[in-house]
Amino acid sequence: MAARVLSSRDLLTSILAYQTGYDGVYRSLPARWMQSAQGIDAALHQPHSPGIDGFLAFIDAFHTAIAPWLSADRVRRLAACRHPIVPVILDAALAHGDCEAWLELVTLHPTFLSISHVTWHDHGFTSTWRRSTLDVAIVRNARPLVRFLHLHGVVGSWWILDYAAEHGFVDVLAYLSYHGRYFCTPRALDLAAHNGHLDVVRFLHVHRREGASTWAMDWAATNGHLTVVEFLHAHRDEGCTADALTGAAAHGHLAVVQFLYAYRDEGDVTSALEAAASHGHLHVVRFLCDCVGGAPRSVVSQARAHNQFDILSYLGHLRPVDAAYL
Repeated sequence: MAARVLSSRDLLTSILAYQTGYDGVYRSLPARWMQSAQGIDAALHQPHSPGIDGFLAFIDAFHTAIAPWLSADRVRRLAACRHPIVPVILDAALAHGDCEAWLELVTLHPTFLSISHVTWHDHGFTSTWRRSTLDVAIVRNARPLVRFLHLHGVVGSWWILDYAAEHGFVDVLAYLSYHGRYFCTPRALDLAAHNGHLDVVRFLHVHRREGASTWAMDWAATNGHLTVVEFLHAHRDEGCTADALTGAAAHGHLAVVQFLYAYRDEGDVTSALEAAASHGHLHVVRFLCDCVGGAPRSVVSQARAHNQFDILSYLGHLRPVDAAYL
């Protein structure tokens, strides 16, 4: 039996880890990161918001406290004994975009952290943020890690495709769409349009079937994403609401206003004029007034209420028109 133990590199390394100073290593941890699992668990339960932003804020604080103490040798020795702080070190590397260090930790040194520990890490580190390691990789747009974790059976949360779409991570979105069994919601396309990610909008349109809503064009127009508005108009059937023209006018996106006025019929010109006037967008007011041959009195009232004197001066030379006919 002893011969079998001594001939096993992995087992012998774990045994020797206890014999060559592991106790001294963990005793040298900063005081707030206690030696015991209970002490670390208590330290992890510092107040923070429950979402991904709160988790990343915690990891940043942890990294600041622990980074001066860390060295590759210390991490190896702690990992060899599955010290409860190791998962936090892993997530710190992951959250700070140090993909090479993370992959090295779980792949190149099997004597202290084998690939099987990915599952241990994923399920063992639940006191800080009750989500998957894959979620963190996606939030950081770390495609190599996303691929690695997926291939080793780590499962992400239900919202990961929506998040990738919202933030324009088209490579991650494509990989998980082709290789995973994840679903997204119509908000994926809506949020991609909101943020102007045309490549994501195009991918979702071609490769996914969850659909979208009128919010997609409304938000894209409001934020001035003309190419997205044009794509949605040409390829999608959800359309938009009057909020698209009004939102574009309120934010001074003249090119979008011109496109919507020319090709869509959902808009309310009076509301759009009022929004443009109240926000001081003379170029939009001028365009819409030219289109309808004047301005309703409510537009003058909005310009006056918001002290838009240049617009008042311009409107003073126009004939009033009845809003009911616009």
